Amino acid sequence: MSLERKLTPSATTTDELEPIVPSHVLTSVSGEAKQIFNEGRLLEMQGNSFAAERIYARLTKISPRFIYGWSNLGNTQVILGKLDSADEAYTNSINLCVSDPDTGGKLLG
Repeated sequence: MSLERKLTPSATTTDELEPIVPSHVLTSVSGEAKQIFNEGRLLEMQGNSFAAERIYARLTKISPRFIYGWSNLGNTQVILGKLDSADEAYTNSINLCVSDPDTGGKLLG
């Protein structure tokens, strides 16, 4: 899976890059996204939820269809007491599963 991005017509900086979104949910990642995911997991295991949250937030920006990026972001936000943000992250993860044609509307388990 490529982590390509494209400029929107009005974009002037790399912060305004729009991800090219594939049509299917991702249950695994490779390359840079995998390294970022593993870094977040390590930070979580070390008890550094603040840093892990930032890493997972970054991951969801570069790989927005990776369900475990969203669910792990939600996990760290629960630990930090950010329940509204966690609810949003979990909802994104669930919605990816439900809307994916390969899952047939069923959640992955």
